[in-house]
Amino acid sequence: MQEGFILSQVRRCNRNLLLVNLTIIFVVAFIVSLSYRYFYNILFGPFAMDAVSVTALNDPDTLKHKLVTVKGIDVGHSGLQYLETTYDEETNEVIRTRVISDYIYLQFFHKLLVVKAPPGEEKLSYTGWLQKMPEDLKAELMSAAAEEDVSAEDFNQIVLPVMLDAQYNRAEGYAALLLLAPFFFIPAWNLAKYGLRTADPTVHPIYKKLGAFGNPESVAKDIDEDIAGNGVQLPQGVVVSHGWFAKEKLFGLTLVPLHNVHWVYKHITRQTIEYIPAGKAYSLAFHLNNRQVLHIYMKQKNVDAAIEAIQAKAPGIISGYSDDLAALWNASYADFVAAIEKQNNAG
Repeated sequence: MQEGFILSQVRRCNRNLLLVNLTIIFVVAFIVSLSYRYFYNILFGPFAMDAVSVTALNDPDTLKHKLVTVKGIDVGHSGLQYLETTYDEETNEVIRTRVISDYIYLQFFHKLLVVKAPPGEEKLSYTGWLQKMPEDLKAELMSAAAEEDVSAEDFNQIVLPVMLDAQYNRAEGYAALLLLAPFFFIPAWNLAKYGLRTADPTVHPIYKKLGAFGNPESVAKDIDEDIAGNGVQLPQGVVVSHGWFAKEKLFGLTLVPLHNVHWVYKHITRQTIEYIPAGKAYSLAFHLNNRQVLHIYMKQKNVDAAIEAIQAKAPGIISGYSDDLAALWNASYADFVAAIEKQNNAG
C-alpha cells in the first residue's frame, strides 16, 4: 500500500497506541515490583514455617515468605489486649467496650513469638503476616512482663523481635490486584490490536469510518490526492484541502468532507466554576447537511486560522456567526438551506 495521508495517520495512531500502552504496562510493573513480596505472598501464601526457622527470625523485611502458618508447642496470654470503646456523644459516658485483639505468646523451643490474634482464641497454630514488633507494643509487653518479675534482659532473650499478625486482611491485597489488573489487561488487549492494525492498516477505525463516505480504499485514495495536491497544514494537527478538513486525535482522526458543510464559525463557551468565571473554550462549529453540528475544540488563534483556510479552499461555505442563520437553523432546516443558497448566489 502506497504511503499517503491516511496511511500515515494510521501509522501515527498505531505508534501512539503502542507507546501509551507500553508506558502504562511499565508503570504497573514498576508499582508491582515495589511491593513484589507483598503480592507474591498474597497470591501464593500462606507458607508453612517450621520451629527452627521461627526461632531464627530477626528481620522480617528480608524474608520472601511473610504470610506463613506456624505451629508452636505451647500457648499463653500476654495479658495485653486491644480494646475498642464507644462513647455517648452527648454525655461522653462509655456505652460499650469490646476486645478487638488478644496478644498471645506462642512457644517454640525456648523462644516466644508474639501473635496478634482474634479475641478469645488461643491455639497452637496460627496463620498470619510476619512483621517487626512495634516499639510501643514491645514496651507494653515488657511492662506487663515486669509485673510477673520478668526483667527486660530476660524478655529480650526470650521474646522474638518479630510478631505474627493473625488478623491481617488478605482481601486488601486481592482488592489491590483487582484495581491494578485492568491497567495491565486493557493495555495488553490494545497491544494485540496494535499488532493487527500494523499487519493490516485497513482494519484500523480510521479506514472503517471512511466507509461512511463510500468504498474506504477509494475514499482514502481521493483524500490522499486532495491533501497532497492542495492541503494546508495548520497547528494542532489540522489539515485543510479543497475537499476535506482533517484534525489529528491521539488515537484517531476527525475527517469532515467540506461538501457536507453549510456553515462554519468560531463558537465561544464561557466557563465557570461555582459561578466564578474560569476562562473561555473555543471551537470550530460545523453545521452539516445531516442537520448535525460538529464542534472541534482548539486554541482561539487556531480556530481563526482554520476558518481562514476553509474560506480559501471552499468559498461556498458560509463562514462567521449570524443570529439570523442560527435562528433559521433552529426553526426550519429548509429555510436555512434556502438562505444559504441565496447568500451564495448573491456572492
